[in-house]
Formats: sequence, C-alpha cells, structure tokens
Amino acid sequence: MKKGCTGELSLKSLIEFSLYLVFYFIILLLGSTWRVRVYGWKERGRPSVFAFWHSKILLLYFIFQQRGICILVSKSRDGDIAHRLLRLAGFRTVRGSSSKGGTAGILLLKKHLNMGIDVGITPDGPKGPPGVAKDGVFFLDRFGKLYGLNVNVNKFWRLSTWDGMIIPKPFASIEIHVIPLSRENIPEALGEV
Repeated sequence: MKKGCTGELSLKSLIEFSLYLVFYFIILLLGSTWRVRVYGWKERGRPSVFAFWHSKILLLYFIFQQRGICILVSKSRDGDIAHRLLRLAGFRTVRGSSSKGGTAGILLLKKHLNMGIDVGITPDGPKGPPGVAKDGVFFLDRFGKLYGLNVNVNKFWRLSTWDGMIIPKPFASIEIHVIPLSRENIPEALGEV
C-alpha cells in the first residue's frame, strides 16, 4: 500500500486493499465449493515452470496451495495488490512484467528454479493480448521443465477485463491438466483463454 509523506498509509490505498481483501475471502468461500481435479501432477520433473493464461489467475490458490511455488507478478498498481494477496495466501512472488522490469523478473524466476523452487508465469500477462504467449516463458526452459496448465471450468462468470478473467460459479467442476509445454503446442497445453 502506498505511503504518504508522513509514512502513513493513504486512506485510498487502505480502502482499495480492504476491498481486494474482501474479494479474496469471497473467492476462498466460493473455492471451498469447487470440485478441483488435477491430472499429470505426479508425472512431472522438478524444478518446473508452470504457465497459465492470465484469465485463470484466480485459480492459483486452488492449484498451487501448499506447494511453495514462486509467481511472477507485474509491477503495475494491480500487481501491487496481487502481490500482497498472493503473499497473504502463502505464495512467494517476484516482480516484473513485459513492460516494467521483465528481464529482472525472469532472472529472479531463474534464480528460484536454480534453488529447486517451482515457478508460475502468465505468458499473456500483464496486459495481453489474451491468449498470446510472450517469449519470457520459453527463456526459462533452460532452467526448468515447462508445463502448461490446461484449465477447464464447467460453470463460470467471465468478467469484462482485458483478459476475460473467469470466476467459477459455486459448485463448479474444475479440471486442470498439467501438460509439457513447447512453442508448438501452446493451444493444447494452455487450453482456451
């Protein structure tokens, strides 16, 4: 949250973070009703790079819960909030994006891979276009095995955001397929936006 000249949090930042915190707990409540199945998790090698479309970012907690993964988060204002919420949920984060500090962010992910820590990245984030993978994810294949997360949700709401973010409805069934990723199989490995 942004600090003013006196070092105090601004009221606007506090209200904004509080709203996101409420949203986070709503997602946790909703998520407790979802039926999540993950296929292919055990067949993978470590360390690994997991790529997933930005539109499915809300499912992170339910996919990687308790797995100690490090997520690349944008240096944008929205990224500040995502960073705080991910840290609150127990994730490690590094900051960077294609437009601000991308190289530094990728190098920090490389450092985590070298320490044996799995990493996660949205190849179409932070600004899109949706469903178009940028090259950063493929740079990481030298340091960890690349996997796409093909996420299928049977019932969801789609927000009118740049990425068409999805929020699964109560009691939705969610299937996540962990598939080896290459430049040639992006549609198969990452699925639909």
